Amino acid sequence: MNTATVLPMLDPRLVGEHWENYEGTSSFGVFWRATRLNHLHRRDLRSFLHLSLRAGDDAFARLTRGIPQQAALRFSFPESEFIEKSYWRPEEWWPFGGPMPFEQMSWRLRVCPVCARSCYHCLLFQMPGVVCCPWHGVALIDTCLKCERPLAVDIQRDLPVGRCRCGHDLVHYVASVEGEASVRGHKHTAIEDYLRRAASSRGRTWLIAPEEFDDRAWTALHWFGNGAPKTGALLSERVGLDHSVRFTSGRVGPKSGLESAQPSLAALPLEWFVAFQRIGSQLLAMVPREHLPTLVGPASDMRRAFGQLPAFPGSREMYLSTEVLDRSVLRCAGLLAAIVANSAGRRTFVQPGLRQRIWDNTHGLRLVDALVRRILTRGYADGLRVALGRHVPALYDAQHNRPVRRLPWVLLDLPEGELPSARIGWTRQRGTF
Repeated sequence: MNTATVLPMLDPRLVGEHWENYEGTSSFGVFWRATRLNHLHRRDLRSFLHLSLRAGDDAFARLTRGIPQQAALRFSFPESEFIEKSYWRPEEWWPFGGPMPFEQMSWRLRVCPVCARSCYHCLLFQMPGVVCCPWHGVALIDTCLKCERPLAVDIQRDLPVGRCRCGHDLVHYVASVEGEASVRGHKHTAIEDYLRRAASSRGRTWLIAPEEFDDRAWTALHWFGNGAPKTGALLSERVGLDHSVRFTSGRVGPKSGLESAQPSLAALPLEWFVAFQRIGSQLLAMVPREHLPTLVGPASDMRRAFGQLPAFPGSREMYLSTEVLDRSVLRCAGLLAAIVANSAGRRTFVQPGLRQRIWDNTHGLRLVDALVRRILTRGYADGLRVALGRHVPALYDAQHNRPVRRLPWVLLDLPEGELPSARIGWTRQRGTF
């Protein structure tokens, strides 16, 4: 049987040009519905949707972030007023200020299994804190309900988008023709309400992501988005300010050495030394008693190692060797320290807009000081424990004391006329080196 498409022999208009029940649909949702209703194969995409996708391409990622691909889809439905009004850019849905961390987080398709029957997908489903469909109340999924494989996001030779290799199909053809009219009003209200709240949140918050990819990023992002209960993969911290704290107390100097974000000897407020000293005492308390003589003896390799990674007091400041810090921790602390230094004329990596937001807030610099202290102490404790684990493998036997590597995700909240605050989500990495 000839499997070539019969569309050229019929009316060249595509099936499914009515989008009244598809408010808020994403560019991938348009692609999904068009390919399923018109039985398009990959070879048909250029002719009918003006798209060019190669075998194995992640259509969801390409259509979400690709401006040319989105323009091609708009051209395919020139008479559809709704397509011109749709929200296809994820930045318009993102609830946090600052650039979206595409390079640091996974971007997997999430759908509502009820909406998927009519090929409906909205970028709202991809946002932090959104774990259920707002109008159906059904948990969102990113794997096949039958075999738990990741959802199919490309057009394969023998499988359309949305149908898994196990045979399970999310799509109902008849439901995809008109869409789901019964939730149209609820959908409109939920989308408009979310977009207003997201725009307001972007105006007062700023997300600082690690510099490297984090496969557990969403544990922190969901916590930022809705305060979801933390799991074992996330250590959560809140940093707030008190009106009674003096502005001049414990401030990071403009030339602390942290702003370079390179391993160095950093000059920090002297009153911070007690916290770092306590970390060293707690680490030694974790070591089994039989390892202590060789660990702290005068000829100990570990003693020499700790001697190269000191935290010691001076007359007016304390000094910390940042070599023990994980690179992502040091970069995060360095970014914040560069804001304190206000080194606009220097070569720094501060994200555009972040410095101005902090300096415009009356207590923004106080928040930065508190954040730097919290990030350094947590990073110092983790870094020393990893170094200690290389010399005392017995630390890995105890779950509570086991050395771990964590990446910091920081969300600053800088409301106008109110005390600022921040949250830090430390994602536990799968491997510790």
